[in-house]
Amino acid sequence: MSKQFRFAVVLSGCGRADGSEIYETVSALYAVAASKNIYQCFAPNIAQAKVVDLFNRSETSEKRNVLVESARLARGNILDLEKFKAEDYDAIIFPGGLGAVTNWCDYASKGLACSINPEIKRAITESYDNHL
Repeated sequence: MSKQFRFAVVLSGCGRADGSEIYETVSALYAVAASKNIYQCFAPNIAQAKVVDLFNRSETSEKRNVLVESARLARGNILDLEKFKAEDYDAIIFPGGLGAVTNWCDYASKGLACSINPEIKRAITESYDNHL
């Protein structure tokens, strides 16, 4: 039997306009599972930067939490990103969507002068350092 690889999948909410892109996330989760590997979803426990009503294509005043919204895509199988330990995983996946540039950082508003959420930065740095 070949080794099972463990993937960490970091989500930024639910939905392409204000979170993780759904097709991209589901495709990644399916690919990992179909190849007989294991994944664990994570998300930072923070407020969403904005909430978009996709029916009307407009921003709303509603408040949502990135971890809670990400749990929709993960079907409840999700942990707070602060629990992530790079040594427990062989790879890390960050599905796209506008949540990546609004919830994980402020790139959408500040461009190259942006700052990155400390937990996202830690996950990337530890993963890189762990697999050198």
